[in-house]
Amino acid sequence: MDEHTEDLAVGRLVTDKGEEIGSAVLIAPSVILTAGHCMQDGDIAEFVTGCERYKIAAYRLHPLFKVQQHIFMDLAIAVLDRPCCVEPIRFLNTETNRYEQGEPLTVIGFGGGYKRHSHPEVFTYYGTLIEDPTSFKFLPLEGTVYFGDSGGAVLDGKGVLVGVVSSLGYSKGHIYENSATRLDLASEWVKNTTLELSGVPLEVAL
Repeated sequence: MDEHTEDLAVGRLVTDKGEEIGSAVLIAPSVILTAGHCMQDGDIAEFVTGCERYKIAAYRLHPLFKVQQHIFMDLAIAVLDRPCCVEPIRFLNTETNRYEQGEPLTVIGFGGGYKRHSHPEVFTYYGTLIEDPTSFKFLPLEGTVYFGDSGGAVLDGKGVLVGVVSSLGYSKGHIYENSATRLDLASEWVKNTTLELSGVPLEVAL
């Protein structure tokens, strides 16, 4: 993955102690989308993109974030203290979006403390497993997404946001099962929560 990119719509999440713990995606002028597990402790204070810092004014975990103490729908939305000057990433349209196995994907996040934008053809869509219906897997499975990428953007071949980096998983010390939370299943919640928190409707891709 390339450590240099101009995709400022993906930024860092910083705690009230100044620790960088994950990534988030700007989906509306003052609204970011991220993984729920990045926000669950309630200590995220800022969204940082480029040289700009924005305070988190409020946030919401997905109502099905945890089911019987297990993470199920790993999403959260936060509203910033002011609109961001960056162009938001286009959100998927459930009426036109279709997943196809082998489709190229782009991943953008802050794994390892650097802004990382995957090169073309590095990642491809694999599919959803029966035991994990709210996520999709993408290839290759091992050693390509790291801590800090959580909450980052997963884009389809048209540059549309189709997933949020969720879990990495470990097997004998090795990272495996690159996973993203499916946004097609959470589209209505994202739209409604964006409007409720910011007063601005979410624009979706054509």
